Amino acid sequence: MGIHTAQEFARGIRSHWCIENCLHWIKDVVFLEDDSKIRMGHAPANLSILRTIALNTLRRNGHTSITTAQRFLCHDIDKLLHLVE
Repeated sequence: MGIHTAQEFARGIRSHWCIENCLHWIKDVVFLEDDSKIRMGHAPANLSILRTIALNTLRRNGHTSITTAQRFLCHDIDKLLHLVE
């Protein structure tokens, strides 16, 4: 099949970046995943899974701004634990 036109190529590029932006942006920017110094063994994958769980838990509990949720919850362990009940 392949790419036949410049428009098809551009569509493919936009599709790739949509995936990158939609799936990875929050973990990269808010959780600073790209800056992590953890590189050995399974630790990077395990921490990525934990970040995803945290992100999904916040979203499931109605938080649309992850940064605001972090600020709201960071000093209140009771509220934080309530999210995972």
